[in-house]
Amino acid sequence: MRHADPVQVRLAGQRSSFPLRFFSKDVRVPAGSRVLAAPGGIVELFWPSGSTVVMYGPCVGVIGSVSRGEPTFVFATLENARLELRQGDQIQLPGGAILTGDSGPFVLERVFPDILRVHNQAASSARIAFRDAVFDLDPSQVIDLPILSQGTPFIKDPNLRTLDAAGFQLEVLGDVERLVFENGVRMRARGENQIVGLGVEVSLTEGEEVGFLGLERLSERAGVELEPLDSGQNPVEQGPVEQGSSDGDQDGGF
Repeated sequence: MRHADPVQVRLAGQRSSFPLRFFSKDVRVPAGSRVLAAPGGIVELFWPSGSTVVMYGPCVGVIGSVSRGEPTFVFATLENARLELRQGDQIQLPGGAILTGDSGPFVLERVFPDILRVHNQAASSARIAFRDAVFDLDPSQVIDLPILSQGTPFIKDPNLRTLDAAGFQLEVLGDVERLVFENGVRMRARGENQIVGLGVEVSLTEGEEVGFLGLERLSERAGVELEPLDSGQNPVEQGPVEQGSSDGDQDGGF
């Protein structure tokens, strides 16, 4: 939603941006969309969970896809912003640092071209992962982060476990039990958990089970058998070939 001029939106998959006019100042945007606020512009983003991000231009940000393991929102450039987060939200700051919190507000301010200041004005703590360190930011505390040109790597939860399955890997967080499963891997929940693998993210209630199969295992389970072509056979002679018209054209194409 636009609160002041000028604000532009570039939807995911589009090559150009369009402005939010005063008579149509809100738009629904999918993950991967880019939001731009020039000097004097103010834009507010809302999520169904209740999270909000208010950006004061000039700034640029990208809406991430949490289901693909991306942060909720990624700041490309930033001058000032105000965040209200919910549990599970991750915000990538300029330079690559990751801010995690479940309340707000958190105030971001670029005090120098290479220094970003983070104020915790919430009633609960936040966490910032920066390079190889993780900082706990308590209420009323302030931290200054350098904005590095090469960015900072994303730091995974130290409790995250990696399991090798049949040709793929799963990342598991929480209390789960691995069961015997011939064609893949099967997990049973014994408490709070999160399982990520093969492009999906699963959270089970206690006692529920989930199974993962690789593509090769799926084809075997479906009864699909691929017979290798004998090296002495000519693939053209395997079946009849329709002849086209007399001028050499054939129906269909390759």
